[in-house]
Amino acid sequence: MREDLSATAVPTVPTESEIAIQCRNLTKIYRLYASQRERVLDELGLYRWLPVKRRAIQEFKALDDVSLTIRRGERVGVIGRNGAGKTTLLKLITGNFKPTSGQITVNGKVQALMQTGLGFHPEFTGYENIRSSLLYNGLTGADFKVALDDIIEFVELGEFLNQPMTTYSQGMQARVQFAAATAIKPDILIIDEILGAGDAYFSAKSAVRMENLTKSGCTLLLVSHSMPQVLQFCERAVWIEKGRIMMEGSCREVVGTYEVASQRQVTKAVWSSPVKTVHEVKKNIPDTNIPRYAEKDWIAERIDPQMLMQRDQGVEAFSTVLESGKKVLRWPSEMGIKITDLRIDSDESSFITGGSMRITIKLRAEIESNFRCRYYISVFGLNGHRLAWITSPVDVFSLSLNASRHVNAELKPLLLGGGEYILSVSVFDDTDPREISVAKRFDLLARCIEFRVIEIDGRESPVFHHPADWKFNQIAKT
Repeated sequence: MREDLSATAVPTVPTESEIAIQCRNLTKIYRLYASQRERVLDELGLYRWLPVKRRAIQEFKALDDVSLTIRRGERVGVIGRNGAGKTTLLKLITGNFKPTSGQITVNGKVQALMQTGLGFHPEFTGYENIRSSLLYNGLTGADFKVALDDIIEFVELGEFLNQPMTTYSQGMQARVQFAAATAIKPDILIIDEILGAGDAYFSAKSAVRMENLTKSGCTLLLVSHSMPQVLQFCERAVWIEKGRIMMEGSCREVVGTYEVASQRQVTKAVWSSPVKTVHEVKKNIPDTNIPRYAEKDWIAERIDPQMLMQRDQGVEAFSTVLESGKKVLRWPSEMGIKITDLRIDSDESSFITGGSMRITIKLRAEIESNFRCRYYISVFGLNGHRLAWITSPVDVFSLSLNASRHVNAELKPLLLGGGEYILSVSVFDDTDPREISVAKRFDLLARCIEFRVIEIDGRESPVFHHPADWKFNQIAKT
């Protein structure tokens, strides 16, 4: 079982031979120009001849004193909002950009998938692009043949490989590019959002392929806005905000904290912003003529400064301690009812398929009121995929201020197959009959309880044992 938020391991300092990527005090500053003409003048050293009022060049600090060490064979996810500096960090590591200050050490051959179709000629067929990629990477003879066959088998595109890549969908391009990059077994594989173009089947195959690569010593660096994808592919995560590292650590801890912080921002924006006219909204949209990096700065300036101040506190700034002493990540929600304790009623965290599991939720009223609540338990695999909803009937009750209430959910029989799972628990107001996505949420504790289910009959474990109504009818002879 993975450790919970209350027991974070202290990392050991890697030796030089264990390091794949090391960034020391990395800073990258972009100079922003009002026009291409001013950029050319500055590159030629003629900018100083412009009138004084035209000489002020804006600067955008994409990365600010970033230090990061990644071990050989690690799978690291990089998360953060648009404009946070994630792609800039990758481009510095790959050598596409030079840092303004600081040092980067990269030990090993790097394959970078930064954009779907990048490095592949759109008018060449998929087959021709694959051959070109393998030859470019120095494969010949038997190694070339083995890699080529491996890619053709992985992509499963059949006759489409003889068609120009300009006719491919993004998902098809992602398959070819990912397969070509991973067939040569690089020392370091860098992926920037490209897996988002694939379907669930492609993601599953990619997960197995990347797991095999990392087992052979390959280091993975993945940038993604998909938190389930980071949880699925990575073991460690780095959260970057406004060019600085907000947090790094285990995937579950960093992703959970990032989700809470992002939800705080959304909640603050929704609750604090008055209803605006279309004209007022348009006034707040950044000018499309300003440089791209300046627009990213416009986005970054709207990040809550308090969140950046909480950087050194890490998960402590975003977590809640329940009555039992368990530390959990609580999403911001509306006033009403809060979960004060949560437990599985068992001395063990392992259960048997077909047995039972009892979950107890303790609630406290933040206001004196009549309530109509519905409780939701989400079951996730440790790869971040939601596997099941467990939904309660409507609970109608009255509570005075600070009064408590217990809610019990018994999963009997327990239909989950063998494996490791994690639960999220939420409380919603059911007075509005609309769907849950727009209902008022009183509380949500994300990925807060882990448990294991054991199969006892020795068969390969499924995710779920589905009940069925079986009928057996004898056919009469005619």
